[in-house]
Amino acid sequence: MLWWSAPLNRPDLFPFAASVDRLVLDSLRYGHDDLVRVVELVSESRRMRTAVSDLNWARLTPYRQLFAQFFDSPNCLNYLRAIETVSIEATESAALLMSGWLLSRLNRPPHSIAREQIHLNIVADDGPAFRSITMQSGHAEFALRRASNETVEASETIDGETVSRVARVPVASLEKLLEDEIIRSGRDRAYDAAVTASIV
Repeated sequence: MLWWSAPLNRPDLFPFAASVDRLVLDSLRYGHDDLVRVVELVSESRRMRTAVSDLNWARLTPYRQLFAQFFDSPNCLNYLRAIETVSIEATESAALLMSGWLLSRLNRPPHSIAREQIHLNIVADDGPAFRSITMQSGHAEFALRRASNETVEASETIDGETVSRVARVPVASLEKLLEDEIIRSGRDRAYDAAVTASIV
């Protein structure tokens, strides 16, 4: 495993990457152009047989899981067929990865979501990478909001009635993310699809 913290445009990246099983990046401070390079790297990694991992994708895992839980209920699942808008507030790379995740998962029958329906509110401070996501669908709204460095509030409003809960989701340290990454293996196809959809 190689943790690459240098710029992505360094010419020695591909020779290094070709000699390892897994290349770990951290797109926390990346912009759109950097993610374009990541997509190129993911595409090239298939030839090199090197899996690409992203610590920023790992940061977003708890939010993806919490948001997906809204639709465990068959009643709520139907709302994914009538999505009107999605608003995401996050750093640029986190917002793009979250939108790419939605597009790669939902832009196929029986669901339908277009890039134009996803609105990104980019934050540029040093706070948490993810701040909130809100989906409007018919008479329903599904929302996650980081309430503090330790908690996330999840709320769903259907026909004017709101149910909310608070989940403990501490902001993960770099050390914790790397520790978790070391025990993982193989290619994360969901990440490959999400980062590709985020910029294509």
